[in-house]
Amino acid sequence: PDEEPILPPDVEATGRRVSTRRQLSLRSYVTIALSGMVLLTAGVITLVSWLNARQNAETTIALVTEHAIAQTETSVRSYLKPATDVVSLAATHASVGILHLDSIESIERYFFQALQVHPTVETMCWADVEGNFIMVQRGDDGSLDTKIIQIDKTAPEGRRVLLTDRVGPQDRLEDTPIRQGPSKPDTYQPRQRPWYRLAETADSLVWTDAYLFHTKRIPGLTAAYGVRQNGALRGVLCADVTLRGVSDFLQDLTVGHEGQAILVDKEARLLASPQADDVVGKSNDDQLHLKQAASSSMAHFAAFAQTDEWQSALQLSDAEGTGQVPFTHDGHRYIGTLRRLNINQSAHWFVCAVVPEEDFLGPIRDSNTSNAVFSLILLLLAFITSLIIARKVSKALSTLVNEAREITRLSFVDHPEVTSSFREVNDVLDAFENMKVGLRSFQKYLPLKLVRRLLANQEEPELGGEFMELTIFFSDIADFTPINESMHPMDMARRLGSYLAALTDEIESRQGTVVQYVGDEIMALWGAPQSVQDHATLACHAALACAARVESLWEESDALPSFRTRFGIHTADVAVGHFGSTERLYYGAIGDGINATSRLEGLNKFYGTSILISESTRQLVDDAFHARRIDKVAVKGKSLPITVYELLGTADDPTIDMTWVNRWETAYSCYLKREFSDAKTQFEMLFEQRPGDTAARLFIERCQRFEQKAPPPDWDGVHQMNTK
Repeated sequence: PDEEPILPPDVEATGRRVSTRRQLSLRSYVTIALSGMVLLTAGVITLVSWLNARQNAETTIALVTEHAIAQTETSVRSYLKPATDVVSLAATHASVGILHLDSIESIERYFFQALQVHPTVETMCWADVEGNFIMVQRGDDGSLDTKIIQIDKTAPEGRRVLLTDRVGPQDRLEDTPIRQGPSKPDTYQPRQRPWYRLAETADSLVWTDAYLFHTKRIPGLTAAYGVRQNGALRGVLCADVTLRGVSDFLQDLTVGHEGQAILVDKEARLLASPQADDVVGKSNDDQLHLKQAASSSMAHFAAFAQTDEWQSALQLSDAEGTGQVPFTHDGHRYIGTLRRLNINQSAHWFVCAVVPEEDFLGPIRDSNTSNAVFSLILLLLAFITSLIIARKVSKALSTLVNEAREITRLSFVDHPEVTSSFREVNDVLDAFENMKVGLRSFQKYLPLKLVRRLLANQEEPELGGEFMELTIFFSDIADFTPINESMHPMDMARRLGSYLAALTDEIESRQGTVVQYVGDEIMALWGAPQSVQDHATLACHAALACAARVESLWEESDALPSFRTRFGIHTADVAVGHFGSTERLYYGAIGDGINATSRLEGLNKFYGTSILISESTRQLVDDAFHARRIDKVAVKGKSLPITVYELLGTADDPTIDMTWVNRWETAYSCYLKREFSDAKTQFEMLFEQRPGDTAARLFIERCQRFEQKAPPPDWDGVHQMNTK
């Protein structure tokens, strides 16, 4: 039985029967058909050159230049992105309280960590509307130094300036940094800086024009974001990046063989150059400034900057640029191109590329015009041959495309056997069949909604998530441990499988997504990965349906124990997405709302209930369901209390005794008013009507305890839970 079965020669391991006739492979077919044409064409081209040498050379120059411009744009975007990300993230963290803008220590620690993560960011700053200012700046030796300006009317000039100078690269922020005043008067006014003035009137993140930094006097630019609270400006967050990294990139970039590129702004000032020291110059009064391109020490760029086409291109508002501008310098002809970069709305930058014409025209300058005739004949033959080949290849590829589309839609319906004239296509079809088998198995491990969305959007799962409002659902089997101990493992596996399948069916039929099984526990979400209207209502319907399904899941004659399920439902803002490690992800949600829901489900055991929902969920489903207000609870690990409700049923359920529920609400109101004697009497009456109501018994005991020893004056009815 361990030996591999011997298949007939016309049957492969997948079970697909293939033709025994000899087939020509796709690779051989294309190689034989095209190699003769390419060989003939190459032989002729080695003897002659193109008729229109200049036109072809200009086309090549354009392609090479466009490629260099695209590389530069990509590099600049990549270089600036960390500053954009770190400022946007800091603003988000400030809005949710992770970054405390009233605490210098919190800001310094946050900036310190951000600069360690993003080595291309030079500086991070915060300036508020009062003039207070904190900056963490990267030193030349790799250290992270801090500058603080505090508005203090009792201090000289109405403010205090404190500096923290560190030595060498820092792995951590010391607990008590040493701060001292500056060695000379500090006149820096953050609210007068360009980045502050831009951000205070903008509704989104903005970039400044390039300028020389106040402290280091090196060229760079600043990303800034105005932080607002209740519509009023609170201050501005910003991050600086230097342009020396772009110069390093341009130093390694070649356009063609000898061509080069520089970066300028709309005023024709140099921002980055293959010669980094060519960017900054001195005026007559020894003041540093950004050089004009026409003053560049790289003479061919200076010559291009003096052309009329250069001046016109700087005034364009789109990316049209100059096209190819031929000019002469020092007896040599060059081709120059000036093109605007699409970095962002506030960065009006241009890439200037200059290529020696000889790089492209030299090898083909002596071409003979008669070669064009032979080339046209060869092209005609190649076209006819390509049509014949394309017809066969197109048919084969169409077959593959149809199969691939079926897989993309996660449709695994078996079709009649499809074959092709090419052996490789048949091999791919076999691979598709195997892929379908694997995907049918794989989809059982992930939410199918999520997989289909990723395939439809052509997305690849990435570590991280987004913050959004969801309704979270937890269920758990009561007394699962003793039940598990009383059953054989295989009996438990089968019974638990039936149970989980039934509850999953009820959840997903109401637009919920089961994201995790942990033993007997189910975690489900409404609102992700797909947006769902009335997610709280759907979750409550699902819980009621699950509870009813469990009661009728097994026949009464079944000798094995039944399951009793507890549910917790909570609506909150949480982070939802892909989490785990870079090598292995899982889809789910994290945040305080997840923990609160888990605690909520566990409270059922304490109150003797089956389905508990939170105040946030209750507010969203108020008219659709009947619920009993159970208690105000501060669960373990949480300081803020939540009001919990027992979900009784839908609003049109005639079996719910609303008279008893209303009496409960009256008794609970007396309890909150500290009328413990009256509340106890009413809870006792309720308990007599329902002797099994654990919650009523608990409140009777509380009222008795409070009658003997009254709670403190600031008691607000919150019950502190010390266990999960």
